[in-house]
Amino acid sequence: ISNRIISGVRHFSSLAIPGDTSTGLKGALIKKMSDITSFAGQFFQGIDPIWKHEPEFVKLYNSVRNIVTLDQKSAHVLFNLVKHCQNIDGDMAELGVYKGGGSKMILSRAKKEKCLFMFDTFAGFPAVNAGKDLYWTEGDFNNVDIDSIRREFAGANIKLCIGRFPETTREVPNDTRFCFAHIDADLYQSQLDGCIYFYPRMTP
Repeated sequence: ISNRIISGVRHFSSLAIPGDTSTGLKGALIKKMSDITSFAGQFFQGIDPIWKHEPEFVKLYNSVRNIVTLDQKSAHVLFNLVKHCQNIDGDMAELGVYKGGGSKMILSRAKKEKCLFMFDTFAGFPAVNAGKDLYWTEGDFNNVDIDSIRREFAGANIKLCIGRFPETTREVPNDTRFCFAHIDADLYQSQLDGCIYFYPRMTP
């Protein structure tokens, strides 16, 4: 029964957000639905959210919560995966940067010598596939100030790849290999293009 309830909440979160809802509200609703899912897991299955017991993570998440679209559970997975990739050869990438909350989390755990390639239009979504992109619309996530991004990441070992993906991969040296790639592009085609591009370039 508990599994059905949790699955139902997840399904509702993918259907209940109309396409004309503002970007900020969509992001807030998605994070809230995830919180409800976590609560259901804790209440019905006795699952204790481990991320609440890691002060380093909680402090970092709270510092970026206004600019990150990830709920705490997803952010905790990102937080730990980056650590596990620290000693693997290769650079890092994030496809779908928005205001840089996820990138901040990646950089907090990455070794300084690893470059983080940040791929985004920084101008909102392009045209969407109405049959696959259920509640996103063209122009969502356009409330980004690229100059603020540049200031926020000044001095960091990053490469801003501004524009449509995968066209922006032309800015990546041909011999670049990646130890970690966070694909958070939301749109079906962008997610697919990300998998196609990054998978063969990952360090085994």
